[in-house]
Amino acid sequence: MTEDANHTDLQTIIGETGEVGLVRLTFTQPLRVPAIDPLTFEQWSRLVACPQCGTSAGVALEARDRSAVAVCPSQACARAWPANDVFTASQIRQMNHLRLQGTEVTAPHPTQVTVNLVPELAGDDPAQEEDPRADDDGSTLDAEARWTIGAAAVHDQHAPPLVVCLGWSRGLLGWSLPAEGELYERLYPPAGGSALDAHMTQVLLGLAIHQAALHQTQYEIRGLELTAIAAELDPGRAHELRGTRPAGLGADGGRLRRSDARRLATAPDTDRDRWLHLAGEVIASHCEDDFPVQGHKRENLPLSTRVSLRTSTLGPRRQRFLNPAALDFTWYQRAPATSVAPAEGPI
Repeated sequence: MTEDANHTDLQTIIGETGEVGLVRLTFTQPLRVPAIDPLTFEQWSRLVACPQCGTSAGVALEARDRSAVAVCPSQACARAWPANDVFTASQIRQMNHLRLQGTEVTAPHPTQVTVNLVPELAGDDPAQEEDPRADDDGSTLDAEARWTIGAAAVHDQHAPPLVVCLGWSRGLLGWSLPAEGELYERLYPPAGGSALDAHMTQVLLGLAIHQAALHQTQYEIRGLELTAIAAELDPGRAHELRGTRPAGLGADGGRLRRSDARRLATAPDTDRDRWLHLAGEVIASHCEDDFPVQGHKRENLPLSTRVSLRTSTLGPRRQRFLNPAALDFTWYQRAPATSVAPAEGPI
């Protein structure tokens, strides 16, 4: 579906008050979506129209937090009804992103995220911290060093584990960002979010994946349980991530950027707590059940309660939902690492 076909004069409203992560797309022409008979599997296109008055031209689709809602354009009716069977909240936000980029507006995959909304942090220095083992003769290896070498040797990884963990972190955020209203508002710059917060959320989530794999001696990162990652982000132990500095693999890198290490060390507690909270929201969006706990809003519950005990491992549960473009294992360390003297100056 292209803008010329069904999105003629598509209008958009972002961030109205009262709804978390609100995006509204108004279709000035009647909108038709694919449909299928569940018994005969016959396929056809279904007209999206108000169930009360039958109006089809000018129907608006809204992304409200995790839900999609259709709104009748008739002022005399103004009926709103659930529209997840038309487009999901994630699809609506992805289409809006395409429009903001000035590219052809097409309908994204209903479950995969095919449009990457994760912002880049412009101007960030990619130089890494110094190798803490540079002077070691290699005669003795601690547990972390042995695990790092083993994880880097796993088939299809062949990179220092922190690099792999940050690739998964970016993929997880790439899936959650258009689907979750709070993350969309806080981390997507066109909706008022912060590219720095998005970057540091990925860094802390990557560190949580790294530490969970290390603590469980899990060499293949995609086999890590999501609940183990969530445990590292539990408020009772998340503060430990602030001081986590993976040693990496010598000239192959796998260490934090100096700029990120400095932010974690010197940023106000309010900033670091916000980054940890947002990292927890990302992993919770992949872990928690879709059914709300009776009598509670999900954001008011501790992370450990929100994580379903039935969740699977990282790869099988989430990889099928992540477009290959979102699973970028080179975004954090794109070139061979070079250790240089720390630079002076602000974050």
